[in-house]
Amino acid sequence: MTDNSTAGAGRRGTTSKRQIVIDAAIDVLGRQPDASIADIAAAGGIARRTIYGHFPTRRDLIVGIAESAAADLTAIIPARAALPAEPDRAVAALAMITWPVAGRYRALLGIGRQELGDDRVLELLAPGRELSIDLVEAGQRSGLFPAYLPPSTIVTLTDGATLGLLADADAGNSADPARDVAVVALVIAGLGATDAIAVVDAVTADGSTPRSG
Repeated sequence: MTDNSTAGAGRRGTTSKRQIVIDAAIDVLGRQPDASIADIAAAGGIARRTIYGHFPTRRDLIVGIAESAAADLTAIIPARAALPAEPDRAVAALAMITWPVAGRYRALLGIGRQELGDDRVLELLAPGRELSIDLVEAGQRSGLFPAYLPPSTIVTLTDGATLGLLADADAGNSADPARDVAVVALVIAGLGATDAIAVVDAVTADGSTPRSG
């Protein structure tokens, strides 16, 4: 009979090794997008058989990274009650709260779009999509945001802009990408740029959202 504690330790060890592979791949592919599994193994000090044991192909590894990103994003998204009551401030706070996850995976979004397709990459943003739509709807009802497009369309446009901002941040063209993402989200929702900047600065100043990375 297998000892339950031994079996549990084995499962934890397997999970840990899988995450080690994913972490190494994020680092290597972020610097060398065309890296092979052999390259990742060499740079990460991991045996190729270990990588192949979890991810038989490079595409499987990219899928694993995508799934890891989705799980991290789901874990960090707050409940509506934890965000500011005002919809515009809540939109800004949500954008900045989720930035650390987006930033961690930003270098891989181009790879994902090439190998998995745009739809799969946008699925990485899906855990926050329903909350984002709710916030935009609330802003339109209150008159903070103009109802010039359906909330779902506005969120889709914001998702697309976020991909572009992630690429821009990866190129080193943004001193504060979390702030930029929040400002752009508000502008797409319908605020003027000056008003959007003021909202984001206020949210940052009053500590409505944690900042990292």
